[in-house]
Amino acid sequence: MDDALMTAGIVIVTGLVVVFAVLIVLIFLIWAFGKIVTSFTNRPKQEKTPPKAQEKAEVKAVSPSVKQAVLSPQAEDGLSDEIVAVIAAAVASLSESTGVSYGIKSIRRANSGRPSWATAGVLENTRPF
Repeated sequence: MDDALMTAGIVIVTGLVVVFAVLIVLIFLIWAFGKIVTSFTNRPKQEKTPPKAQEKAEVKAVSPSVKQAVLSPQAEDGLSDEIVAVIAAAVASLSESTGVSYGIKSIRRANSGRPSWATAGVLENTRPF
């Protein structure tokens, strides 16, 4: 009887040691794989031309009529000048915060599949607790 308990104890301890050793190896492999993937995805992309030179090239390539279209966006019928000004201010604010120059070519309503109130109802009723 004493040999059976001793053998059972050895089997249990060996099983626990093997399981935890394999778990530690798996944790290390997953951690290393994550580091490798993030090192590849966070590499800075090398551009052919510096950003300032590229912007200057785009400005030179734009004709005066296109420049005027960018400065005064074409708005859909029914939009007031105030709404166009608010949208332009939002785009200008985004341009300042990101450091990238954006412009508005046209403004039109987005075609949504369902009304705003229906979307709000779906979001309200499907929100997790």
